[in-house]
This record gives sequence, structure tokens and C-alpha cells, in this order.
Amino acid sequence: MVVGEPQILGQVKEAFAVARASARWPGSWNTCCKSAFAAAKKVRSRRKSIEFRFRLLPVAVELARKIFGSLQGRTVFLVGAGKMSELAARHLVQQGAGAIL
Repeated sequence: MVVGEPQILGQVKEAFAVARASARWPGSWNTCCKSAFAAAKKVRSRRKSIEFRFRLLPVAVELARKIFGSLQGRTVFLVGAGKMSELAARHLVQQGAGAIL
């Protein structure tokens, strides 16, 4: 995984909101979670000023190439759903992958 991906942070924030609405959520965890979100925001704001060469999908494709060689015509099985899976499928097709399951 690539640290700091906005989709991952969004999923964590959604989980936090659901958990916080639960009657079993320990209020003492609020400070910890809010501190983590503040740190993530700081990283993202600093990250904008730095040009990063690696993003999640290119890293995943490169790893797949190292393991399997060319992706040309290969069948790819994606685990997951939502925006990231859709982006991954598009990227893999652009890189020559065949069927996407």
C-alpha cells in the first residue's frame, strides 16, 4: 500500500463516523482519531508541494509486471469495489490487460 492515499483516509473517516454514532464508542478515542486525521491533513498539505513519482495504481501494475511479466492479454482479478477498483480496472486495461474479473 502507498501511505496517504485519499481514498483510504476517506474510508477510515466513514468508519469513524459510523463507530462514533454507536452507543459502544469510547469517547476517549475521539481525541486519538481527531489527532490522526489532523496528522493526515498535514501530510497531504505538505505532499501537495512535493512531486511524487509513485501512486497506488502504477505501483500495483509495476509489481504485477515484476511477478507475471507483461500484462498484455492477461486476465486480472480485482478484489474490492468502488472508485479505487474502477480506477484500477481502467488503468490495467490501458496497460494491456485482457479480461478484468
